[in-house]
Amino acid sequence: MRQRSPVYRYGGDEFAVILKDHDLEQIDSLVRRFRDDLKAQRNREGDEPWLKISAAIGYAVFDPAVDDDANRVFQRADKAMYEDKMRSKG
Repeated sequence: MRQRSPVYRYGGDEFAVILKDHDLEQIDSLVRRFRDDLKAQRNREGDEPWLKISAAIGYAVFDPAVDDDANRVFQRADKAMYEDKMRSKG
């Protein structure tokens, strides 16, 4: 059985997934699958309104040429998440 990348609660309603190995290589398909799963869940007939969740997604990959430490990576991911949030509301 393949081990999955860990998920951490980052604060409030934010979560961080630290992708590694195969998961990191598949980041675009994992994000697409997560969005597709959320959309399918929101479109399910008969669910109560509070079960219809949404999520803004942003990610950044550590780049030693740009990132001094992990905080910089989180800042870039956070910026990408807020941009996604604005796109989904627009």
